[in-house]
Amino acid sequence: MQIEQLNTIATFFGALVALIIFINWKKQKGSEVISNEAKEAFHLVKSLPHQTNIILENMLKMAIENATPNVPNDFEKYRFENFKDLNVEIIKKLDLITFNNKDRKTLTIIENYMNSYKNFGILYFRPTTTKIVLELHTRYKDDLNCLKTELYKYILYKKTI
Repeated sequence: MQIEQLNTIATFFGALVALIIFINWKKQKGSEVISNEAKEAFHLVKSLPHQTNIILENMLKMAIENATPNVPNDFEKYRFENFKDLNVEIIKKLDLITFNNKDRKTLTIIENYMNSYKNFGILYFRPTTTKIVLELHTRYKDDLNCLKTELYKYILYKKTI
């Protein structure tokens, strides 16, 4: 009778160990997926400053040339398209990081980045003043740096969902 009880206990113990290993593996795999997405987004973010400077230069030219800001100037739209496409790719990568993420700080940083991108990018098609362009560019640049720092934490597994 004791051997049968030991066999039953061993069977349950083995199943319990397998379940614990599976749960840990699943969590680790999820962290790995998030880390890879963060890494891809991080590389895209690193390539943005050059594009941003080109867009800023064009926006400042448009703001200066439009002394009476009534009509937007279509200044080399293909440059803006590259800038927009890069930001859209980053936002797509961030979707996986925000899904089921309960870290308010991360969610706020991502939301700030997306809002500052929209506010800065829309100026390309609207006439405005150099002051507004510079203010929104500074905000966008600061939010981009915060995002880069936050992504780095996910890449190094310091944070996970």
